Amino acid sequence: MSIYRGKLIELIAVENNVDKSILHIKLLLDQDHVEMFWEVDAITAESVQMVTNFTKDVKYRVSFQCSWDPLQKHHTSLLTRTYRDTSERVTFTCSEDFIDQLNHIKAIQEVNDVDNLSFLSTSLLDKPPEQYDRMKSDADLPKKENLRFTWVTAIAITMISALLFGYSSHAYWEKTEANNDELAQHMLVDEIEVTPIEEPDREDTSVVDEDVSLQPEIPFIELHEETTYSLPEGYVALTFDDGPSQFSIEIMNILQEYNVGGTFFLIGSNVKKHPDYVEQIHANGYAIGSHSMHHVNVSTLSYENQENELLLSSELIQNITQENVTMFRPPYGSKNEHTENVVHRNSHKMVLWNNDPKDWESNDPKKIIDSVRNSEVSGDIILLHESQAVIHALPQIIEYLQGLDLQIVNLQS
Repeated sequence: MSIYRGKLIELIAVENNVDKSILHIKLLLDQDHVEMFWEVDAITAESVQMVTNFTKDVKYRVSFQCSWDPLQKHHTSLLTRTYRDTSERVTFTCSEDFIDQLNHIKAIQEVNDVDNLSFLSTSLLDKPPEQYDRMKSDADLPKKENLRFTWVTAIAITMISALLFGYSSHAYWEKTEANNDELAQHMLVDEIEVTPIEEPDREDTSVVDEDVSLQPEIPFIELHEETTYSLPEGYVALTFDDGPSQFSIEIMNILQEYNVGGTFFLIGSNVKKHPDYVEQIHANGYAIGSHSMHHVNVSTLSYENQENELLLSSELIQNITQENVTMFRPPYGSKNEHTENVVHRNSHKMVLWNNDPKDWESNDPKKIIDSVRNSEVSGDIILLHESQAVIHALPQIIEYLQGLDLQIVNLQS
């Protein structure tokens, strides 16, 4: 079984040496972090520099996703750019060497393992003088050292001139933009390489359409508030905390049997133990949110450590599902101003609850069922935990909610 570690690469700056290109990064691995200098090729560094603008309120994270662009015939990778309360993905051109280096970083298990990666250094001074000269800004470089940048500038001026004098037609740029949009859609799906999809034969198409029509759609409701405790009348959400676990798949199977929604808030440390369960939950259409990396009371942590708990767990799940994780449920429902700021800054939604059967306390299926039946459940977000008692109680809970003609939905943000 694959071992997944909570791992993030925060990009701090792009720096240019006389003959080296450096990405200044912070590597976060579980609760450890270290600032590093990553030596990359000039093409990758210049492409990253073109799509970044480092200011006080902007953060960049390097994605572990890379793709082959069949239109432009080069490799591309992604940065997640966060600015205040918005987050977006931007693409940049990269080399095969960069992809190889990225895969080596992805494979490390401990922060100390970076010592084995020759392209990473905790200090520029770790390298001998002949390998790394002193960092200088472009303006401080002698004329010969600036030659490469002058050449790049000349090409840029030439391209701008060509545009101004109509070298490229309006139709060409429309086509390019359309191709880029199509490529961006593929990049969010394929982890390493975009493979052209062959159009199926007529017979195959009819079979695919028939299979899709037979699969019922799971109902969902979209969350708009930054912190959500309840739902509109007529809806109810079953949420399951503390997984993935040995109970995850059986819970999912019961939800499937009744064709109802369910939302799983997963702990990063458990995701590492059961990545296959995460894949199955996601593949079957159920919603997934983060329940922190280590199930700690985040309100006792500093802002930085709270952010690490959120981002490490979210990124861990995203590496498996290849989809953004934007829902967060703090353990014990405990939060403070730091928690709210972390959620806001990283474009997440905090999901709490207004119906707690206290399944963790009784561990008794009958008491869990009675608690739900004795409450006003319309508009409720019901808090459950992955356990055998919940598995026994779940069918009767669902049947009771369906008997009230309530829509049991996935949560989505």
